[in-house]
Amino acid sequence: MTADSSPAGIGWRIRRLRLDRGWRQTDLAAECGVNALAVGAWERGQVTPSTISFCRLADAFECTTDYLIRGRS
Repeated sequence: MTADSSPAGIGWRIRRLRLDRGWRQTDLAAECGVNALAVGAWERGQVTPSTISFCRLADAFECTTDYLIRGRS
């Protein structure tokens, strides 16, 4: 894993995108069909989202999964 695709890098991007939209963790959790604890764990880099969660995150943020994972559009 490169530094950009590390779980911490993914978490940083998720948090930044969430805050850019003015969403709380509970808002993002509702968009992705998970609970807010999962969102918090993703943002802290403790847990990597599942494949389905990556797809839901990309839909919610209107970005690519590649951006979420690698930081590239």
